[in-house]
Amino acid sequence: MRFIIFFLFFSTTVFSQNYHYSLEQPKPVETDKIAPTAPTNLVVSNIATSTIDITWTASTDNVAVTNYNIYNNNTLLRASIGNVTSFSLTGLAPANNYNITIRALDASGNISGNSNAQTFTTIGTLDTTPPTNPTNLIASNITETTADLSWTASTDNVGIVDYQVYNNGTLLMASIGGNGTSLTLTGLSPDTNHNLTVRGIDAAGNISQDSNTLNFTTLFVDTIAPSIPTNLVVSDIATSTIDITWTASTDNVAVTNYNIYNNNTLLRASIGNVTSFSLTGLAPANNYNITVRALDAAGNISGNSNAQTFTTIGTLDTTPPTNPTNLIASNITETTADLSWTASTDNISVVDYQVYNNGTLLMASIGGNGTSLTLTGLSPDTNHNLTVRGIDAAGNISQDSNTLNFTTLFVDTIAPSIPTNLVVSDITQSSATLTWTASTDNVAVTDYKIYNNGTLLVESTGKVTTFSLSGLAANTAYNLTIKARDAVSNESDASNNAEFTTLPALLAENLPEEKLYFDCYLLPLSRKSELQDALNTYGCVRLEQGDYSGTAITLTTGQSLYGHPDISIVPNITIKAGSRNIWVESITCAGYGSIDFQAGATTSNCTFKNLRDSFISTTGGQIEDNLFINIRCRINFDCSTSGFVRNNNYTLHQVQGWSDQFVQKGNNGTPSYGDVHTFTNWLTPSGDTATLENIQGINFIGLDSEGWNLNNNGTKAMFHARDCGDIKISNFGGGTYVTNPPPFDIEAENVTFLYKGINGNLTGTSIVQPNTNIFNVYSFGDDYTFNGTGFNFKSHDEGSDDAYLNSVKLSATITDPTTILSLSNIIKGTEYTPYARPTWETLPNPTGNNWMAERTGKTDSASYIQGLIDANDVAELPEGIFYIGSTLTLTNGKGIIGKGTGKTVIVGLTDNFPLITVDDVGSFYVSVSYMTLQGGSQGILVPNRAYQLTASRFKFLVFRNQNYGFHMEKCYALDNNFFDNVSFVDCNIGFFQDPDPTHSSTPGGDRYDDTAYVDKVMFYKSQIINCGIGFSMKGDRANNLNAWVDCLFDGNGSAFVFGNHNYPIVVNSDFRNHTGDYVAYVGSPITFHSCNFYNNTTDDIFDAKSFIAEGCNFLDDVPLNSYNQPYETFGYVLNSTVKGDIGKITRGMFVNSTLASNPLYSKLLVNIESESKFTILLNTSPKPNPQYLVKY
Repeated sequence: MRFIIFFLFFSTTVFSQNYHYSLEQPKPVETDKIAPTAPTNLVVSNIATSTIDITWTASTDNVAVTNYNIYNNNTLLRASIGNVTSFSLTGLAPANNYNITIRALDASGNISGNSNAQTFTTIGTLDTTPPTNPTNLIASNITETTADLSWTASTDNVGIVDYQVYNNGTLLMASIGGNGTSLTLTGLSPDTNHNLTVRGIDAAGNISQDSNTLNFTTLFVDTIAPSIPTNLVVSDIATSTIDITWTASTDNVAVTNYNIYNNNTLLRASIGNVTSFSLTGLAPANNYNITVRALDAAGNISGNSNAQTFTTIGTLDTTPPTNPTNLIASNITETTADLSWTASTDNISVVDYQVYNNGTLLMASIGGNGTSLTLTGLSPDTNHNLTVRGIDAAGNISQDSNTLNFTTLFVDTIAPSIPTNLVVSDITQSSATLTWTASTDNVAVTDYKIYNNGTLLVESTGKVTTFSLSGLAANTAYNLTIKARDAVSNESDASNNAEFTTLPALLAENLPEEKLYFDCYLLPLSRKSELQDALNTYGCVRLEQGDYSGTAITLTTGQSLYGHPDISIVPNITIKAGSRNIWVESITCAGYGSIDFQAGATTSNCTFKNLRDSFISTTGGQIEDNLFINIRCRINFDCSTSGFVRNNNYTLHQVQGWSDQFVQKGNNGTPSYGDVHTFTNWLTPSGDTATLENIQGINFIGLDSEGWNLNNNGTKAMFHARDCGDIKISNFGGGTYVTNPPPFDIEAENVTFLYKGINGNLTGTSIVQPNTNIFNVYSFGDDYTFNGTGFNFKSHDEGSDDAYLNSVKLSATITDPTTILSLSNIIKGTEYTPYARPTWETLPNPTGNNWMAERTGKTDSASYIQGLIDANDVAELPEGIFYIGSTLTLTNGKGIIGKGTGKTVIVGLTDNFPLITVDDVGSFYVSVSYMTLQGGSQGILVPNRAYQLTASRFKFLVFRNQNYGFHMEKCYALDNNFFDNVSFVDCNIGFFQDPDPTHSSTPGGDRYDDTAYVDKVMFYKSQIINCGIGFSMKGDRANNLNAWVDCLFDGNGSAFVFGNHNYPIVVNSDFRNHTGDYVAYVGSPITFHSCNFYNNTTDDIFDAKSFIAEGCNFLDDVPLNSYNQPYETFGYVLNSTVKGDIGKITRGMFVNSTLASNPLYSKLLVNIESESKFTILLNTSPKPNPQYLVKY
């Protein structure tokens, strides 16, 4: 931490600007691009209260593995532990769950994928108490070499983690691999006695005493067949029977059975361990060749006995079978009964039976010589007197069996009585409770059915008289009846009617983008292998939090892939050429994988949002009219041979640590042009940073780089451009302490700088190559070498109020036609199409205007939600209103995610506490998404004990009715955060930066951590409505590089109250209906691009020391800047329209702007040197049109 604080302090003094580097660890140098293999065989041992030992199998690398990092739940736990394969982790929290993985690194900073994970829980306190003894140890399924064991578990004051198995007191198994209470022992010796015990082990390694002793003997392996039977003799030969006898076989264990064969074909199997047998069912007058074989229990079979040959007699059989006996009936129903009897016998064989009722033949054949059957088709409630007769093969029929008398059951045709007294209670938007008086029945009522307007609503309630209906439609009339039913489905008439109407719908519709997300098919993590199939089947797929990596996927037209709001890991992605309307959001490709645009037909109208730690690339692709939003990935679009990149919109591109963070190359045949980059932050690139080649036109609004070429691996300037057309850069800042290379080296037709302050300090001087025209307004920091055959216009450089052309001061109107033409062309530029104005949807108001009265007496859900957070890290709330009476606490990695701003609401039962408190030490992140936060003193509080909140996930949040919506209360920092569709409604202050005025500005000084600075934060598509102040940001340490893009400020007192702030930008936003003294109070330069101001009744638009406006429309007839501003003021207005008076502007420039109330300034180029002195440099009429936020 001391190093980080020193680095921050050092950077601010060296850069002469108040920059702070991100506290994220810089990524390694990328000279070698091949990552090591993933470590394997990660094992955890010696778990204690705060330490464990881990070992693993080393990774390999094409060069060499140099280091390993240790992670807990994919969050870095220990960095750079060395090239080792074992490590003792210390400083762990007692009684805490951990999920540990390892990643390998090489010297170039390439990082492997995760090892296998090991999950464990540290011991809470030093545990010396052994578990109780296991009991009830038993064995089952004993074979020659295996036995199944089971026992009753030991108990322990902390927890059982394993068991050991002993045989005759000697350790047989040191671990069964968990705390289960059964296992299968294998590898035992056959025919061996075992005396087993089991002992329990707890997490501290305490071992119990022995369980009861289990004694058993494994089975003997028998492979020896019985001896051959001898002396086979045949006697009593008849038409279909013979008797046979033989001398028994012997066996090493025991003979269990004999088989009889005819001509070596099995005739009778498993006749028992006998030495005589009567063979029946033989064919008359037929030749037989009989042998016998013996079998033992193991299935060993002997050879054949001696053979006996004979012929059965062919005489006519006239002997009937004996009478069947013991005829009985069971399972008697209305129309069926099961019969069984004792078989007849016959001199030859019985082949069938007949059934008689009252002496009349009922069944002529039962279809065989079985002794049971089910009678069907009987008459209900009827007496039956049945007998059975046996039949032999010759057709001889026996006499009757005993007579069986029974009566079939009665058929129930009587319906239950009508239910009465149906009453409805507890009516909600989607449910109601029914009660009624029970029906009666001649047999029994079994259940009830519920009908709505005569249509079945519920098939069966069960045998109850109270039932809770759910899934009803809100604000809908119902007319219910119920009917009783008995076991044979006799149904009563309908009960009395119960009419009611469900309550009106509780919640509102979500915003359109939320609907798209929640309407997608949710693919469970357990089915991650089906990701491509799901995309092809459903088109739109959203993911749970977790790792879906595996086989690479391809996205094509109309397909959408949404990761979890807290980011999901996915495999490499290919964007199919020619695709349109693809949406990819909240993902990272496993192992810093790739998102590749195929070469071929044009890919357009796609959205890529919240992408992290991946490599976005194409070689020869055609990429046009796409949105890239919050992209924290390297980008390399190489269209140097074919393809193009055109009119894409980048909103927040931030990369840290890699070299070649942004590369874009075009070609002459299919030129690339029109891309607009809003808020670009290239952090600590290890080598080269950005390379542009043969790009016809590109614009940057807010471009910053810090610590470029950090490891001295690069050779190019930070911003390196060759053979380009028009390049426009506004708010160009940053700095480095490396001695080379310089901030920029540009070769282009025309370059426009607006508010350039990048500072290379010790680096080389920036270079403008020959044939490059420069139009530079309001700059400071490093100068550049102009190698020019073009022109170099520079104004208001380093605080001066002068303008220069090719180093010559301009003090009068330019009259040279060539110079006028050249400057006019670069100022007016080509009139391209301005970006469309954003569409701001009406924000959901799910609780309505009576929310304060309705919260009275509601159940407090705070403990329920906090329990979800503590158990799952992220509480995923369903639709509904959750009233809370105390704050919810989020620490590192925790979060709350709802079902949308219109569907999930957290409401404070009172307004004297923050709804959510975000609090942790070090650099930490949280996730709060898809909900409305209403009431309470604050929506989200970052308290004075919290440190640096960074890279958090705030998306689709509406703050309503708080004193402070988002409150930074004397904490350390809010750094590198993207607020996606986060809005503030009816708050005193929407976003409140609240530093401690007594803090020290010196790193390490007293209360230095209470600066509450805000750096590199973007608010995207936010709406700030009816607030006293939208954003109050007056940190004692300057804020840096914050942005508002596509935002709506409506009906507030003031939109902004800013103190010291470096490079804030506001882009494509509207300011309307403000009523305070000013729309924005600004203490340092702020830049507005393509913003509209209208219907404001403030005294002034700005009360500003310095402002820049490009492509804006100020349509209110009030001063642009307050005359009451006590300081010298700087104002730069370009390509804009101003209806009111300009107010107080001490120094500045008016460029191609119409100033309706100041016609003297309505010229193409005017230099303001003081309140009383100005020079018209180009005395031609302006034609305002935006120059930065445009499409070619």
